[in-house]
Amino acid sequence: MALTPAAIAGLTTGSIGFAITLYKTSLDVYTVFATASSLGEDVQVLEAQFLIQETLFRRWGEGLGLSKGSIDDVDERLKEGDGEGSLFQAVILALSSVKKVLSNVEDLRKLYGVEVRDERTVGNQMLLELQSMSLIENELVRADYDRREEEAVKMQKRVGIMKKLKWIIKDKEKFEKLLERLTKLNDGLYSLISPLEASILAKAVAGELLKTVELKWLEVLKEAARATSNAKGVANLAGLRHRAIQIMNFPNKVPDMELPDRSKGLIMPSTRFYERRTLGTYQPKGDMSQKQPVLVEWKAVDASVSGTSMKRFNDNLNQLAYFLNGGNRPEYLRSLPCIGVTKPITQSAEMIRYGLVYSLAERRLETKELPMLSTMLESNENEPDLGDKFCIAQILVQSVHELHLANWLHKAISSDNIIIVLRQDKIGKASHFSSNSVFLAGYESSRPGRLRDPTEPSGGTTRSAYTHPDYDPGQVKYRRWFDIYSLGVVLLEIGLWQRAAASIRPGRNPSAIRDLLVESCDELGPAMGRIYRDAVRACLTLDFGVDLDGITAEVDESNAGNAEELMIMEAKDDQMNSDLTTSFYWRVVQPLRKLFA
Repeated sequence: MALTPAAIAGLTTGSIGFAITLYKTSLDVYTVFATASSLGEDVQVLEAQFLIQETLFRRWGEGLGLSKGSIDDVDERLKEGDGEGSLFQAVILALSSVKKVLSNVEDLRKLYGVEVRDERTVGNQMLLELQSMSLIENELVRADYDRREEEAVKMQKRVGIMKKLKWIIKDKEKFEKLLERLTKLNDGLYSLISPLEASILAKAVAGELLKTVELKWLEVLKEAARATSNAKGVANLAGLRHRAIQIMNFPNKVPDMELPDRSKGLIMPSTRFYERRTLGTYQPKGDMSQKQPVLVEWKAVDASVSGTSMKRFNDNLNQLAYFLNGGNRPEYLRSLPCIGVTKPITQSAEMIRYGLVYSLAERRLETKELPMLSTMLESNENEPDLGDKFCIAQILVQSVHELHLANWLHKAISSDNIIIVLRQDKIGKASHFSSNSVFLAGYESSRPGRLRDPTEPSGGTTRSAYTHPDYDPGQVKYRRWFDIYSLGVVLLEIGLWQRAAASIRPGRNPSAIRDLLVESCDELGPAMGRIYRDAVRACLTLDFGVDLDGITAEVDESNAGNAEELMIMEAKDDQMNSDLTTSFYWRVVQPLRKLFA
């Protein structure tokens, strides 16, 4: 939003106000190019790279409180030394550089390959006026209070003209130099804050950029991010979201994920039908050099199921294995890499089992049994330090956030589905807990998260403990916020270090169970602190400022054939899910990431 002359006069009278004005003006200049539809038809990747830098710049300003326009909201560190401290000076210099790079028409043309055209006025009057406006040198503006308001007013007029002109990338190689320059400037801005703050803001950028469901744009964004030094996390998340949407839109193109030769090379001990997981080894094509430890998670189906229902079951399982198989995984999605699906195994006359096979390569287990969080919670001897509890919670909330960014639902979040793999040192003794120890498992019922996607009852959780009272399998479609609620129960368990079910009387009403869990949050304050307590309570109460009742209709035979109605419903649902995921990030992920002990 452009600043009015009155607002400019009010802000530029002080140092902090000047910083706000300079940030907003620089963002306005960024927006001229980020929102331009005329940069060219064959430069989409370059446009995406520019959008990444614009979003990074905007998020940085929001992180320091410069975006709200109020001096009271600005980060206190900028106010040190009466607003003229070293951080303030560095910020002003950096912002001035951004403004100059993007508003100097002559440099844009000569150095950066951007051509500007005036298609609105006779005789190029607007363009001539723009070229006649001289830029005051950064040092003069920084040092001369009287010239700050003058420069701010000129820049507002300059931006107004720039928005009316047509901008075209004429030289791609030169424009890449502009991107390199902006990348360095953003790197400089982010270096002025702590690495943790920088990481949190950068992750928010990924969430903002990945709201689209357009496959073509996701492919462009992925390519652009891979070519951008400060956006590697965006590239991996874009790749995962692209894969998820590709599965939704083109399920027939998903490759066959069954292990070769009908699972030959998979060696497991005999297992009982009710066991959900089995540890074993796998060596493809009998090659001992490639032998690796694996985990198999079983999924059963009634042997009488056939035809369309069996095909859907097989397709869903195959798609899930493909989704969890991809390389270049997002940094914080802590799921084991799935290497394939086993052949169907007849367990009895009534049931058939399939297995999702996960690699445990380079992960040595302390015992021959897979250590689960639920097992640790039940043992009084294994309670971790406070710092380790924070670490487990951070890993889980970030994993769920990245899963939801990919538009995928877990459907079975519980302490029974959280693996704690303790590495061993060289002499065979278990090492200390690390951030690489935690994995979110139990994906057997996982699926894409759009309205039209086929669903089945969630599995692997104890309904009375982890399931939101509004979820009724077979009657109510599973939604994203049910995952968040289940996560809240697990976070409560971690904080109090006991199973949620331990305090729940069998047969209790689901709503009463939720009320009891929310009430238990009060105990988290003394044990884990206010920030942790409030994050858990937000998950359990779904207090995210989003209307979760906005989409109540189900996609069934009555409306599945109405393409227009379905598109409207999905657009509303996509927006609601996007708003929920954004709010979840700032209400839960961001505050928990700042906790340590």
